Amino acid sequence: MSEYELSRRGINPFSTPGSMDEITGWKGWMKTGFNLYSKLEELAKQIVVTICSCTPGVLMSERICYL
Repeated sequence: MSEYELSRRGINPFSTPGSMDEITGWKGWMKTGFNLYSKLEELAKQIVVTICSCTPGVLMSERICYL
């Protein structure tokens, strides 16, 4: 949606690729960004699980800890 709004105002951003296979050549920086985001997401989940499992009285659902 933001790409559409920007292009409507005459600003032509890089289009988000539909799949990782579409990222080639000089656009490799996008793949690096997607990979970094994926790793950070994994680390965040590990941190939440560690905090929840080590803290007495904490109930953990699939997505969040409740103190």
